[in-house]
Amino acid sequence: MRPFFRFLQWCQSRPGGTALLFVLTTGMLVGYYGWLALVAPPPPTYYLDFGAAPWIQASEPSNNVCFRKNLYLSETPKYAWLQMAGIDGFKLLVNGKQATLGQAAQPELESEVLSLTSGGNESVICDITHHLLQGTNTIAVNVTRGSFPGRAKLVCRGGVIDQSGKLSEFSSDKSWRVALTPGTIPALISWTDREMDDRRWAHAEAAPSERTGLTQPVTLPPVLLQQPVKGKWIIDERPGPARNTTFQRHFDAPNGNTEAWLQIAANGNFSVIFNGHFLGDFTDSSPTIHFLHLKRWMKAWGNNLSIQVQGLDALPTLIAEISFLSGGVEAGSIVSDHDWVLPSSRIATTIGSYNYAGEHWGLPSKMASPAGLPSVEATRQPIAGVASCRGGFPRLDLVR
Repeated sequence: MRPFFRFLQWCQSRPGGTALLFVLTTGMLVGYYGWLALVAPPPPTYYLDFGAAPWIQASEPSNNVCFRKNLYLSETPKYAWLQMAGIDGFKLLVNGKQATLGQAAQPELESEVLSLTSGGNESVICDITHHLLQGTNTIAVNVTRGSFPGRAKLVCRGGVIDQSGKLSEFSSDKSWRVALTPGTIPALISWTDREMDDRRWAHAEAAPSERTGLTQPVTLPPVLLQQPVKGKWIIDERPGPARNTTFQRHFDAPNGNTEAWLQIAANGNFSVIFNGHFLGDFTDSSPTIHFLHLKRWMKAWGNNLSIQVQGLDALPTLIAEISFLSGGVEAGSIVSDHDWVLPSSRIATTIGSYNYAGEHWGLPSKMASPAGLPSVEATRQPIAGVASCRGGFPRLDLVR
């Protein structure tokens, strides 16, 4: 009998069929993971560092708990961020507005962060500058634990940077107020509102710590969300007839470090091309910071970043920062400034810095001419509202 027919006969037997299925399955898995590793690697993930912040919970056992924390600011901050983890899922609001990364502020909606696995600790890090006001501010969180038995609990860490650049941090502790739901929250005013008096609410208590491995990672480097963008708004004062232009930056990776992220926003439609690779089209009627992971296409030397921008009823304007990371820490950066080149070898004009609390990040919605722009300040995602400094600098007090 020929070897091929003997092989077919063997495959039709139970041992042969099982072995063949095992070989084919293994080959498909090796091919799939090889594709992910070499051709289309998934974006990296990052675990949040909560430092010494403790997990907190209500003193009474419950799988549905409302948490509140009041922060007093003497003035509108320059920048603020918050990171949080909760059992199973939670809704996070600041002054009654959703505070989830990547979503525009919509006062009527609540953001919900749900765990991908039962009993897992979902986590989030977000920019909350836009939501903060001078005076008392309220962080409100509803943690709903789907897995039972067990209590609803959370851990939080955040920071506020004042106009002088000083960082003040806050975290979950016993000063947070808690109430069980449903049935214990008056309906006259929303429990998420900063005007609500929560002095009758009980204080939170420290909870047993959760294992770090149970907290799900985030998809953006926390270090990028814990500081404002350092780039400047740059503009082309003589764009094409359709208010379109191309901003270019040639650079080498510092010390050959290719672990890099691009943060970018513009005042209209724009496309990103990096080292000849098209990274996407973006449409922004109001500037929104986008994050792009560059490692897959980054070279140690001779990199070329090209941003094609078409201003919407305005001169094309751009703000960007390329951050190089090492061990989760920023090791260097390249920012949008006068080193960026325009068509015909012209130099981009710098018109202002990023202002996270500014309407359109401080960038006027319409700019028929560059007059008056040098005094403008700017911002990032998802922020709006003009910040001003009325003598002195913002101070952060924790209201207990």
